[in-house]
Amino acid sequence: MPGYPWASGVLAAIHAQLGQAEPPRKHLKTFLDLAPNVAPTARVDWWSKWFFSEELAGHLQEGLRKAGLEVDANE
Repeated sequence: MPGYPWASGVLAAIHAQLGQAEPPRKHLKTFLDLAPNVAPTARVDWWSKWFFSEELAGHLQEGLRKAGLEVDANE
């Protein structure tokens, strides 16, 4: 889904959760190119509100953190 940031974000999280090195960085770069201001409020404004249960939002946030996205752990 070119141009849709969340596809790249989810791919980054999946690859990072699987312990892979290069794919998460590549997908995270695309994600941030498409949604540069996502990190500060992503979990509150997007993941748990629109897309996922709180538990799945936590897994996605953890995966993106492993991929290199700087997100507040207490958010």
